[in-house]
Amino acid sequence: MYVWLVLAIFQPVYIIYYIVVILVNTEQFHQYEELTLLIVLIGLIALIFRFLLLFMTVKVMKNFDRGLREYGLRQITPNERTRLNADYL
Repeated sequence: MYVWLVLAIFQPVYIIYYIVVILVNTEQFHQYEELTLLIVLIGLIALIFRFLLLFMTVKVMKNFDRGLREYGLRQITPNERTRLNADYL
């Protein structure tokens, strides 16, 4: 997992690099203005999702082995079992 976290930084760096190249060389892409704006927008959305994914990964790794063991090992009462079965129907 730590290898993935270290390597995960390369995609946002590449996306930022590509957006900067497009914005700096606007004269090359002036005939594709709508496409250029779309590429920048999709790149920004990809950055947001990547950072959310990294944030959630770190959060899950920090909470690992703290959580649902007690919830999963506890006994379910008949009243809870009826309520759970009703939820799935």
